[in-house]
Amino acid sequence: MENVNYQLTKLKRKFREFVALYDLSDESIVSKINHSKRVCNKSLYLGRKLNLDAENMYLAGTIGLIHDVARFEQWTRFKTYKDSQKFNHSYMSNHVLFNVDRSVKGRLIDFFEIPVKYHDIVRFAICNHGNKEISPLCNNLRGTNNGNTAMFHAKLIRDADKLDLLNNFSHVVLLMKKGFNEQRSTLQRTEGASSAVLQEFNNHRLVDRTNVVTILDYALMQTAFGYDFNFEPPKQIYINKLASNIYKSFRPYLNQADAQTLRFHIQNQLKYLKNKR
Repeated sequence: MENVNYQLTKLKRKFREFVALYDLSDESIVSKINHSKRVCNKSLYLGRKLNLDAENMYLAGTIGLIHDVARFEQWTRFKTYKDSQKFNHSYMSNHVLFNVDRSVKGRLIDFFEIPVKYHDIVRFAICNHGNKEISPLCNNLRGTNNGNTAMFHAKLIRDADKLDLLNNFSHVVLLMKKGFNEQRSTLQRTEGASSAVLQEFNNHRLVDRTNVVTILDYALMQTAFGYDFNFEPPKQIYINKLASNIYKSFRPYLNQADAQTLRFHIQNQLKYLKNKR
């Protein structure tokens, strides 16, 4: 394919045109724009670490930049980034990409000038980037080279997305200032950890956000991301840096007992991840 940097520069220009349709004076919109750019850069960073060829570098950067395109409409309409049964941002990002959008006079995937041969790969990766688990390949991808590529990029975007979320805890401060009732969940109590959250965490699984009812639950949900990295480079970044970031970010909002509990679980997690290598 043509020079990857040239192709991604064109895509970034189109992305700027798209996000300009939204209120750029709104800090919540701007934060998602910045998140999208950072995930693009982190995807490319991981791609270089994994020695990807030009075609897969293009896919990594493309998927990284556009993985959250539904978030802008979500915030504009509902003033929240909390997903629900009616609005799952991973599924809705595909809907936004592959259905006619009057604002761009066609499908957004075509507005971004992404070649048709990559559409199924992009669709699968973005649909699965924010879900608890990656779904099985659909029939048209199963047993094909595109299927292998789609699964690879679903894993890559999940890793890049988590790297950024764990490296930029401005959203945590925002959640604490505004109160959880406006954001992730309705907190029924403010101290301790829920048994359902502890069970999932201790089983080395991602935490279902519907079980999150305390600040410590939320901290453990973020910490559980460390169990879900698919590739060695992001695992090492998490072990060497990001795990301690979680503790430092949440510590001001936890009582002493909960802070000690969080530290205990992070230390145990790091022992598990190091021994697993």
